[in-house]
Amino acid sequence: MTIYDYNTEREIYFLRPAGEDGPIKIGCSFDPYIRLGQYVSWSPYPLEIILTIPGTMALEKNIHECFCDTHSHGEWFHASPRLLEAIEGLKAGKPIHEVVDLANRRGRIHSVKIRRSNALRGTSQETRSA
Repeated sequence: MTIYDYNTEREIYFLRPAGEDGPIKIGCSFDPYIRLGQYVSWSPYPLEIILTIPGTMALEKNIHECFCDTHSHGEWFHASPRLLEAIEGLKAGKPIHEVVDLANRRGRIHSVKIRRSNALRGTSQETRSA
């Protein structure tokens, strides 16, 4: 097993600025509370873990893709009603497949980053490949 094995069981965590609806970070770690400590040291705002669920990096990526339409930056997402509803369902003990349609992937975060980066530089895929 390596730490980058996408199928090794970890914890998927949802965190946000304390007392706020969002933005919400969806991450994956062997120990989300150690990870929270790292983020707290970098953040100008107090942060809190909303909940953790068992999962893998592959599942985390799938969840990211299901909420790609609400992507903000990095692994952070806007607190959309759909995301907040999913979180409430998970907090109530429902399994992930009941609160998130894992087959309804709305895009890839990586491709969103590339498009945003290109937009900031004023280039496009067509321009670069010409």
